Amino acid sequence: MSDNDHHDEVPRRKRPGRPRSASPRDTIFVIRASDAEAAAIRGAATAARLPIAIYLRRRGLNQIIATPLPISDVQTVSSLSSIGHNLNQAIRLAHDGRAPAWPAASVDELRNLCAVLANKIIASAR
Repeated sequence: MSDNDHHDEVPRRKRPGRPRSASPRDTIFVIRASDAEAAAIRGAATAARLPIAIYLRRRGLNQIIATPLPISDVQTVSSLSSIGHNLNQAIRLAHDGRAPAWPAASVDELRNLCAVLANKIIASAR
């Protein structure tokens, strides 16, 4: 048996999922709250679209709790994301020399949709 025989180990497989945190959150807090306090905490966490534990941890550590976008803005961002994805695919095809010929009506429709979305974003920022 050579010295290298015992070094031929099978490589370990990576564990699926999120990597373990360097500082895991193992400590559990139990708090008491009145019905009114619990309702206020629950309402604030819901408004922030956060689980209660994360909301309380961020508040306790004076971390920023960002105001979530209104649902209409989320839909607008989703629409913009879809448009961006399609444009990226078209650009990739164009760079490969395989770009499809887009009918002028499709280009005009895309231009109009972008204008509508831009107006919604400007209006929601006011």
